[in-house]
Amino acid sequence: MALFQYRGRDGDGSAVSGTLTAANRDAVIERLLGEGVTVVDIVERSNTVSEPAGSLVLWRPVRRPRSDELALFVRQFHALDRAGVPLVQALTGLADSSRERGFAEAIERVRGELESGHPLSAALARQQRIFPPVFVNMVRIGEATGHMGHVLERLAVYLERDRDTRQRVSSAIRYPLFVIAAIIVAMVVINVFVIPQFGAVFAGADVALPFTTRMLLASSAFVLSSWPLMVFAAVLAAILVRARLRTPRGRYTWDRCQLHAPLVGRIFRKSEMARFNRALSMSLEAGVPLIEALRVVASATRNRWLAACIDRMTRAIERGDTLTGSAMKSGLFTALEIQMLAVGEEADALSELTREIADYHDRELDHDIKHLAETVEPVLVVCLAGLVLILALGVFLPMWDLATVKFLG
Repeated sequence: MALFQYRGRDGDGSAVSGTLTAANRDAVIERLLGEGVTVVDIVERSNTVSEPAGSLVLWRPVRRPRSDELALFVRQFHALDRAGVPLVQALTGLADSSRERGFAEAIERVRGELESGHPLSAALARQQRIFPPVFVNMVRIGEATGHMGHVLERLAVYLERDRDTRQRVSSAIRYPLFVIAAIIVAMVVINVFVIPQFGAVFAGADVALPFTTRMLLASSAFVLSSWPLMVFAAVLAAILVRARLRTPRGRYTWDRCQLHAPLVGRIFRKSEMARFNRALSMSLEAGVPLIEALRVVASATRNRWLAACIDRMTRAIERGDTLTGSAMKSGLFTALEIQMLAVGEEADALSELTREIADYHDRELDHDIKHLAETVEPVLVVCLAGLVLILALGVFLPMWDLATVKFLG
């Protein structure tokens, strides 16, 4: 792929110019003619972006865009669609304005699929590493119903709320993890640099060392003598855990433990349930049948254990069970949520009720995050106080004894 700078005239005779990424000049001319631009001049820029076979660029990993990047893309796409801009031209502008190179290349490939006659949903589905299943399915629904603008607007709201939820969860667990990491670093520094210095002083003294001092000296000696083995064990454990998480069973177990972990498990569970109910509400509001909507949500969720629970609910409904009955058996919903689902089924208002459940989980999530901070902070303070107390007893008591012996002597 190379970067070309062009000048030309549009249908009104006005001068236009810009840059495009394409394989060659002919591809640029064909693309501009398709947009109604008469080409006057094309120059290949010196800073071309080439990707020869075997180059390191081919090894660049494909990163899925963040929720805020996708939300911005959808918002811009919705604005261009509402303004009546043709799809190909809209995607061209979005690709040129994207700051993420991998995302821009994916949009370019989608544009190429459209020019080949494929529908937008099929083109997006071919870029599954970039666009999540819920994104593709909502676009497919917009194509089928003819309400693409409404679907894009709802999808942007969903992505923005999803981003906000993830940010709140990240901020909730960031502080405890930072403090725990600081404690670990402090313990390593103390055992490697501080305790050995005092150990040399205590070794030449004829005083009985208290238990805390002996414990600190033994801990420091163990770290100094066994640190290569400890580093090897940590690296090996990280490799084994990473390999285990790449297996379906390992990922399923990890996701289940994540939702049932003490303290933070409730937060993860509330955030996943808010995302599930919001995606289900969006799908039902767009006119997707319940079973198909559950399949879409199950394929979109990143938690394998939750996806398996949704699959079991879907199979139960296919066998003739109601959504309320299958939700009750799944164990995912509280009694209040099951009552809301029952009311939604009775009144044929599931999209509104699932949206209410999502908002309810958002409010509960804010409360749980505040409660986590109130619970974890005292625990961390106690741990730090205990660490300081052990160091004080282990270091200063023998020094006090040494000073007493020298004074009496």
